[in-house]
Amino acid sequence: METVLNIGLNNNPKTPEGILEVIEALFSFTELSEHRIEMGEFNGNPENTLVVELDSRLDAEWMRVNIEILCDVLTQESIAVKFNGKGELVFNPAYKGERYEFNEDYFLNI
Repeated sequence: METVLNIGLNNNPKTPEGILEVIEALFSFTELSEHRIEMGEFNGNPENTLVVELDSRLDAEWMRVNIEILCDVLTQESIAVKFNGKGELVFNPAYKGERYEFNEDYFLNI
């Protein structure tokens, strides 16, 4: 399954290289296809964003579980993701705030 992640870097405790190491550890049976850093936007503010493309044999539900773990490790409220071109937000299980909707206008593609 082709998956693209948008991971904000402003309040992230890891470097982009550290994030990629966590992704490689979490997503077994997954090939890290491509990645880059672009200027994105979160809550109306510019934010450096790590854009990562994965090709995985895992199904969407297993990918969501791993992305929830990734949110927790990286102290993110949510991570924007596209599974085979369909976008959604995967939230940190500990996040208790407002559940906002995925917005294609803000998503950075590979």
